[in-house]
Amino acid sequence: MINSNTQAGRLLEHFQNGKSITSLEAYQKLGITQLAARITDIEAHGFKLDRERITVKNRFNEECHVVKYSYNPQMKIAA
Repeated sequence: MINSNTQAGRLLEHFQNGKSITSLEAYQKLGITQLAARITDIEAHGFKLDRERITVKNRFNEECHVVKYSYNPQMKIAA
């Protein structure tokens, strides 16, 4: 069970509310600086997360590729 008072817990709740997230959004909205580590924590508890590579513009108006994570509850796997 993931403690809801942890970064992984806040992130899982974010996903369970039907929201997706990128690393920048994780920092801005949830105070998470190491999103990939929290994703690993969540997946270690048996949750399967979707990954989508998207293109965004950075502050210099250059195109950059980032990963957007989301959760589909029907994809939960056994821990």
